[in-house]
Amino acid sequence: AARLARASCVNAQRALSSKADSSPPHPFESFLTGTSGGYIEDMYHSWVANPESVHKSWQSVFARMDAGAVPGQSFIPPPTINAGATLSTAVVPAGGLNVAGGQDANFMMKVMQLIHAYQMRGHNVSDLDPLGMYDADLDGSIPPDLELSNYGFTE
Repeated sequence: AARLARASCVNAQRALSSKADSSPPHPFESFLTGTSGGYIEDMYHSWVANPESVHKSWQSVFARMDAGAVPGQSFIPPPTINAGATLSTAVVPAGGLNVAGGQDANFMMKVMQLIHAYQMRGHNVSDLDPLGMYDADLDGSIPPDLELSNYGFTE
């Protein structure tokens, strides 16, 4: 069994190396890289000992490789879910959308802007040196868009 496993892996490597010289690798061969080779070989040995020990998708790949298929032909992509389905209409609740208006919407917009400002520039006012070993903020200023007053808020 070990000899068969080694032969199958060698055949797969030969098929890949011969194709690598003449054309780009098949998109379905992306899992056969130098970094994953050992892992795939271990899975193959497990599959030879007990086919149920690996995922069904790998069972299919290894069975096809043992039957002589090159790796690009041994993989079959899974079917897509709802292939060709489109959304024809948007789902709207019976009472319509509950959109806050006026002052509430303006307040929420300002809160979102403040959150975004902290996402983008919060590092400018964060404590990057809690032990006080270096002065992380050399000028000591706070960017205006991180000030609560910039959005009409108070402490």
